[in-house]
Amino acid sequence: CTSCAVRIKSGQIRQPEALGISADLREQGYALLCVGYPSSDLEVETQDEDEGILAPVWKILCAGAC
Repeated sequence: CTSCAVRIKSGQIRQPEALGISADLREQGYALLCVGYPSSDLEVETQDEDEGILAPVWKILCAGAC
C-alpha cells in the first residue's frame, strides 16, 4: 500500500520482502518501513499521505541493535 514508504537520506536498510515497492523506487532510495530492517542508523524523509508530498526528516537510531 506504500503508506509507510520513506526516502532513505542516509544509512542502510534491508527489505527482503518489499513487494509493494517497485525496483525503480528502491533505486531512488525509497523503502517500506513495515518490512524494512535497519542495517545502520537511518535518516529518512517521510511522506504526507494527504498531500502526497515529502515531509519532515527523521533520524532512526539502531542503538547497537543493527
